[in-house]
Amino acid sequence: DAPYKLNDVILLDDGTRGRVTEIGLRSTRMHTKDEIEINVPNSVLGNMKIENRSAGPMRAERLAVSVGVAYGSDIDEVIALLSECALGVEDIEKEPPPAVRFVGFGDSSLDLEVYVWSLPNEAELISHELHCRIYKALGEAKIEIPFPQTDLYVRAMPDEG
Repeated sequence: DAPYKLNDVILLDDGTRGRVTEIGLRSTRMHTKDEIEINVPNSVLGNMKIENRSAGPMRAERLAVSVGVAYGSDIDEVIALLSECALGVEDIEKEPPPAVRFVGFGDSSLDLEVYVWSLPNEAELISHELHCRIYKALGEAKIEIPFPQTDLYVRAMPDEG
């Protein structure tokens, strides 16, 4: 059974993700997105669910970047801006094309997701570039990225007795 090979990007069921750099008799080495090399005993891997993000009929992997914008923002303008940001990233796969979806009403924001496809080895760099592009574009368009706020109302002060 060979669920992965050298240079495959795998995701372990504990959330560890990395590129396989060496497969030995007793352990497998991986480089994580933080460029840290980890060594995982094969006996541990044998008892884990492993997603091979580099294998299967679809060689590309879908990335989702979450974005929140302030209530009152022009949602059509935001969707167009986010689509433009995604199309501007060079290493994003063209098919299927990037997509933007309005996914919900958050406590402090209108919540959207930008979906793009990339090769697994490029996912972290593409995510970084897309986040940077979105942040800059929203700032230039004067579209606010809200942060959570809580208002506290005191009905009465306790007696100082």
